[in-house]
Amino acid sequence: MFEAQWISLSPRFGNALETSDGLTWAPATSAAELERWELAWTKGDATQEEPRIFLPRLLSVPGVVFLLGFRGDRPLCGGILNRGAEVVGLSNVFSSEVGSEIVWRGLISQAAAIFPDLPLVGYERQAELTAALRAGFEPIGPLRIWIRQ
Repeated sequence: MFEAQWISLSPRFGNALETSDGLTWAPATSAAELERWELAWTKGDATQEEPRIFLPRLLSVPGVVFLLGFRGDRPLCGGILNRGAEVVGLSNVFSSEVGSEIVWRGLISQAAAIFPDLPLVGYERQAELTAALRAGFEPIGPLRIWIRQ
């Protein structure tokens, strides 16, 4: 399907990262908030008839945090944190009307506050990879995603 790059960020960098982007960050804690997160993630392309991708039961999984970045009441960006044994995965990063690097920096700061002293990992490609690297991530190896026919 595509090739990407595994990325990593030391917890020391995330703890020191300052953001002055004017965004307010909040975790989704209810089914309605998770639905709002998913609608922002799909840029409003999801419909009531389509099955949900992220089900409300995920909100009760320890270590899984759906974050939305707001300006006022408008959700503009977000991502998912997923704590493993020794690391925190950062995935499903999205933005609208906000620069990708600002979003990555905001999510890094949120991860440092929620899961202090744990490194962040993930994978990205193309423009999002560039934004993640500018925000402080380092490439740690190639990734190829295959699809089974």
